[in-house]
Amino acid sequence: SAAMANGDFYEALNSAGLSQSPVIFLVISQSLGKDAPVSRQSSANPTAIAKSFGLKTNELTGAKRVASTVKKARENKKPTLILVNLEN
Repeated sequence: SAAMANGDFYEALNSAGLSQSPVIFLVISQSLGKDAPVSRQSSANPTAIAKSFGLKTNELTGAKRVASTVKKARENKKPTLILVNLEN
């Protein structure tokens, strides 16, 4: 089953937002693979969902800037969701 279709995803975002734990959620959306792309799992963009729980967000196209974005999120020490779009 797709990760975003599971209630655990929303519970984890809510918990991180409430506690302001320095956790990073890395969501990779791709058209190939075991699960469905993010665009087919939810009518809302994951960054909008994360913002509603008080998390910082970043949305990337392609994997080139993932390392630098994760580094900035670690330095921030706040809960962050990073969405990487690899869909064709």
